Amino acid sequence: MRFSLASAIVSSSCLFAITANAQVIKTCAEVDVRSVEVSSDFDVSQNRSMSIFLPAGPGPAIDILVPQERKTAPESTQESVAVVARGPVLGSMDSRKIETSFSCTAKGVSLTSIITRSENYAGAVQKNITWRPQLHVLLVVHKSEATFETIWKMRLSNGSDVTHAETPSYATQQYPIIVTKTVRPASSQK
Repeated sequence: MRFSLASAIVSSSCLFAITANAQVIKTCAEVDVRSVEVSSDFDVSQNRSMSIFLPAGPGPAIDILVPQERKTAPESTQESVAVVARGPVLGSMDSRKIETSFSCTAKGVSLTSIITRSENYAGAVQKNITWRPQLHVLLVVHKSEATFETIWKMRLSNGSDVTHAETPSYATQQYPIIVTKTVRPASSQK
């Protein structure tokens, strides 16, 4: 069984419930950011009692989730849109603490996510457990559409920037990784 968009939708309903009263984290001309939460998808396929795999495709992606029950953001007549940004496949030498920061762009908002890898990383993944960071973001789109951009960067624990990295069994990944998606107001997501 794979973690899929369906399981992400289930987790996004929890996100909506948790963040219904969230304060604005970042206000841009096209979009407000109401919340961001970091979680992980794990590959525990080596455990014979479980057969959970990472979502298809090792590359980062952005999914827009449509809640079954729409929630209106506080002090707004506009509805919230849940976005899940999936990062690259990582291993046991990568910290699960992901630094995040938002900045406004001409057409929307950009989320920069910094992954920290141990400077002692030598190419092995302990016990073959890989994982992928997920950023659950709640947005309010003010116009007919806005751009949501995620920039994934990697840094070593000594502070050095990483330009390419590999997790065993996956291809080398160039950094930074930039993924962009057009987001529309919840009322137009049908």
